[in-house]
Amino acid sequence: MGTSMSDRFGYILTIEEDYWNRFQRQIKNGKSIHAYVSSASFLRDDVKRIFFYSVRTHKDILGCADFIERKVGDPVELWNKFGHETCFKSHDEYQKVARKSDKVIFIRFKNLHVGMETVPFEEASEILGLERMPQTGMYVNEAQAKQLIELLK
Repeated sequence: MGTSMSDRFGYILTIEEDYWNRFQRQIKNGKSIHAYVSSASFLRDDVKRIFFYSVRTHKDILGCADFIERKVGDPVELWNKFGHETCFKSHDEYQKVARKSDKVIFIRFKNLHVGMETVPFEEASEILGLERMPQTGMYVNEAQAKQLIELLK
């Protein structure tokens, strides 16, 4: 049985709150397109929405955005092309995340929405049917995504 697009409508990315706060500042400064960077390989399928889950302290879903594309490639080439879309303060900070990998992932997104209310993990876990958020995040189906979006308003 194959996986349909509605089964992979969205993806929950795990994010450090410091980076989340930087993305919020970028919105206030007029930036409209952003890039999340990772050295881990995940999010193999195109999705419609990206959700951001705080990995420390709050452990809440903080907001969502429209997925643009996923770029996988050489860390130097991707930094040169899309580095200005990241939330990193410097190339050195980027390199720490890239971890000297021969490939990195840039997840590009737009229309970042900061939830008026965050969605606590306890609430999200009921919608998602899990006891613990996977370290690299997870796919959500269309119904789950709509429930999360409603709670973030």
